[in-house]
Amino acid sequence: MDSINANPYYYEGIIKEIEKKKGCARVKYYFNFNVEEYEMLMSVVEKGIDIFSLLKEYFEESTLPPFSNYLRGKGLKPEMTSFMNGWYKQATEEMAVFLRSNEETKLETKHGRTELKTNRR
Repeated sequence: MDSINANPYYYEGIIKEIEKKKGCARVKYYFNFNVEEYEMLMSVVEKGIDIFSLLKEYFEESTLPPFSNYLRGKGLKPEMTSFMNGWYKQATEEMAVFLRSNEETKLETKHGRTELKTNRR
């Protein structure tokens, strides 16, 4: 959110553009999150917390703190969602298998050339 704090007209311009193009009168708020903040928001959803009131309160702050700090201040520990945690575990397990199977393989550089050397028996 630093870019918004550094240039307050940036956010106002985005809101005006959305207002001109929105097709549903029921839309009341706009939230500009990066991927990490979105993942934190999904973590809150997964815990069964009402995100609508949480987001409204967050964006009514006079100065927007980092979303993670705001959640911690509310006693909500931002965590990886179970969906992302499953993918993370799978990826780390696959990397561990790959690294163990190649632990005796190394790269050697001689005269500017890289060669793959295997010490397997």
